[in-house]
Amino acid sequence: GAAGDDKNVMVINMGWGVGLGLILDGELYRGDNGFAGEFSHIPVFTNNKLCSCGKSGCLETETSLLVLVEKAIEGCRRRNSLQQRLLFENYASYAKYICMRYSSSEEEAEESLSDGFLKIFDKIDKYKVEIPFEIWLRKIMINTAIDSYRKNKKEIIFENIEIADNINVQEENLSTISANEIMIFVQRLPRSYQTVFSLYVVDGYSHAEIAKILEITESASRANLSKARAKLQEWIKEFINKLGNG
Repeated sequence: GAAGDDKNVMVINMGWGVGLGLILDGELYRGDNGFAGEFSHIPVFTNNKLCSCGKSGCLETETSLLVLVEKAIEGCRRRNSLQQRLLFENYASYAKYICMRYSSSEEEAEESLSDGFLKIFDKIDKYKVEIPFEIWLRKIMINTAIDSYRKNKKEIIFENIEIADNINVQEENLSTISANEIMIFVQRLPRSYQTVFSLYVVDGYSHAEIAKILEITESASRANLSKARAKLQEWIKEFINKLGNG
């Protein structure tokens, strides 16, 4: 990096928190108790804001990305376009990843992303701060993507339970590659399999909830989940074999 040849370096990292790294005489300096870089928890403000460390007025209560997001949310309540843009830039990647799980193409995911943020800005007054913002955002994005699914429902065929009963799924094949790699395969699934798999496996909905959301039976939800797992197992096994032969 830029300081690769230096023996004494101080690096400040601004993220959801604020971190400090110290290198003295070419060695990482941790201090006597191992917390030499925890300068974000030094009380420097008289704002009476409680920090995650339990103290009030720490540097992190005014400078972390978490605080910036909180301020952006407040700005969105006032319909401030600059704060809306900041919120979008901070969460667009996360939100698009959610939409991709329920979309048949990147173009469709982009459309759900845009529609979802319009709903977020429109409903921001209903957001309650005691709920993590990511959870609230995720629910809106899932619902928006499901709305897109409903538009294409006539084109989507769900398997019945009799077909799924004969499927033998070896779960170990699904645990040998990363979540991001699995999502690439999920994108290739037929729309019905993809939607049920994402709702059940990724986002934690029950079969009863999925049946209500998609207006299908619980047996149809179970059947399509089984078919999705079987198809993913087949693709992933082929992928692993190709890696091994390469």
